Amino acid sequence: MKGALTLPEAAIEISGPQHRRAGWPIACSAVLGMALAFIPIAVSSIPPLADYPNHLARVHILTHLGGSPELAEYYRSVQGVQPNLAFDVVVGALTRVMPLEAAGRTFIALTIASLVGGVLALHRVLHRRPSLWPLLSLFFVYNRLLLWGFLGYLFTLGLALASFAAWIALDRHRVVRIVAATVLATLLYFGHLYAFGVYAVCIAGYELNGLWQQPRRLTALASAATAAIQFLPACFLFWSASPTSGAARETHWGSLWRKLGAPANLIFTYDVLLDLLCVGTIVAVVVWGLVRRRITFRRTMLGPLALLLTAFVAMPDQLFSSYAADKRLTVPILLVAIAASDWRPWDRLPALLVSASFMVRLVLIVQLWLQANTVYAEYLAAIHRIPSAAKLMVIVAHASDISLPSIPAFEIANLAAVYRHAFVPSLFTYPREAASAIAFSQKMEELAQSTPFHIWRSPALARLRDSTAGDRTGPFPPNVVSQYEYLLLVNGEDLPVAPPRGKTVYETPQFRLLELRPSAGRKAVEGG
Repeated sequence: MKGALTLPEAAIEISGPQHRRAGWPIACSAVLGMALAFIPIAVSSIPPLADYPNHLARVHILTHLGGSPELAEYYRSVQGVQPNLAFDVVVGALTRVMPLEAAGRTFIALTIASLVGGVLALHRVLHRRPSLWPLLSLFFVYNRLLLWGFLGYLFTLGLALASFAAWIALDRHRVVRIVAATVLATLLYFGHLYAFGVYAVCIAGYELNGLWQQPRRLTALASAATAAIQFLPACFLFWSASPTSGAARETHWGSLWRKLGAPANLIFTYDVLLDLLCVGTIVAVVVWGLVRRRITFRRTMLGPLALLLTAFVAMPDQLFSSYAADKRLTVPILLVAIAASDWRPWDRLPALLVSASFMVRLVLIVQLWLQANTVYAEYLAAIHRIPSAAKLMVIVAHASDISLPSIPAFEIANLAAVYRHAFVPSLFTYPREAASAIAFSQKMEELAQSTPFHIWRSPALARLRDSTAGDRTGPFPPNVVSQYEYLLLVNGEDLPVAPPRGKTVYETPQFRLLELRPSAGRKAVEGG
C-alpha cells in the first residue's frame, strides 16, 4: 500500500461488496462498544468529574439569567467569541428539550462518541478499509482529562480529528476543501482553543510531510499556503475580539521533568494496580502485533505526530490561565497514532484480550460512579437547606498528595447556583478563567475577588500550620466572612485553623454546612 510502513507488506485491500460486508460487523462492534462506554453515564446522577458542576452552573446561569432577578443580582453574561463554548452551546440547546442534568450527561456521552468517531473517521480516510483497530480508542476515553472535567476540549477534539479526516478526503476538490475547512476550523475555534490548536498542528504536519515527499516543491508550497487560509478567521477573532488573548500573562512553564508523568493521564482512573494490569495487556498486544508483523502505519502521518510531540515538549504547563496545557496533548497524540496505524488481519486472541481489559476497566468505573451518587446526594441535600439567593462561601481542604480524588468535591458547591440561585464565589468566571462566558455582577465583583481561593492544598495548609506565620486567619478573613450567610466546609478536619462560629445546618464525615448569619428569608427557587 502506498504511503504505509508495513510489517510485512500490507495485505491486498478489499473493495466493493466484500468491503461492505466486512464493514457491518465492525459498525456493530463500534455501536456496542460505545453503548457499553455509556453505562457509567447512565447510572450516574452527577458524574464525578471535577469541573462538571461548574459547567452545569454556568449553563444554568446563561439560560436563566434574563428571567431571574436573583441570578442577575450576582452574575452577568460575557458570552462572545471566546474559544470555549462547546459545552455552553450544546448543553444550552439540549436544555430546551430535557432537564439540565440529563443534558449534561448527554454531552458526556457525545464527548465519548466524538472521540471514538473522530478516530474511526480518520482511520477510514487513511486506510480506506474497515477495521476493528481504531476501536482501541474506546479503552482510553475514560482518561484523566475526562475525570478532571475537560469536556469542551475533549468533545471538540473528536470533531477536530473528523475535520482533519475531511481535509485529507477532499484533497482533489480544492475549492470545496478550503471552504469546508475554513468553516470547520472556525467552528473548532469556538468549540475549544486547544482542540483548534491540535487541528492546526495536524494540518501543518500533514502538509509539511507532503512538502518533504513532493518532488514538485512549488506545487507543495502552494498547497501549504492554501491550507493556512482556513485559520485566518479564527486567528482574527482571537486576537481582535476574544478576551482569552488578554490572558497571555497567565502562561507559565513547569518543570520539564513533569512531562515524563504526563502519559499517566491516558490510563490512570481509580485503581493503579488494575490500571497497570489493563494497560500492560494492551502493551503486550501491541508488542505481539509488532513481532508478528501485523501492524501497518501510514507514512503521511509521521509529520502530524512529530509536530504534536514537539508541541507537547514545548507547551507550557499553564496556557492563557488554563491548567495542564501540555498534558492535554497526550490524548490527541495517542488517538492520532491509533488512527494512523492498523492491524491486519485482525486476530481473535488480541481482540479478546483488549475487550476483556476494556470491560474490567468499565466495571471499576461503574462501581465508583455508583458510589459517587451516594456522596453527592448528601451534598445536594445540604445545598437544598440553603435559602434562595443566599451568599455561600466555600472552603475545600485537600491534604492528599493525589491531585484528583476519586469522588471530587472541589466544585460541587457551584450547584447551589443551579438549585438555590445562590452567590458562589468559587464559580469559574471571567476574568479569572479567561474563556468563561459568565462573570460576577459589578456589585459582587469586589467580594468575589477578596474571597480566598476555595481549594487549600497541602502547601497552603502547611503554611497555615507554621507558627511563625503572621496571618492566622487563613481562609477565613473576618471582613470577608461577615458578608456571607452560609459556609460549606469540606474536609474541615484538615484545616489547622478553626472555622468561624455558626449554626451547623447539615453535617457528614466529609463536610459541614454552617449558617453564619440569618439570610434575608427569600422565597424558594425551583431547581434545574
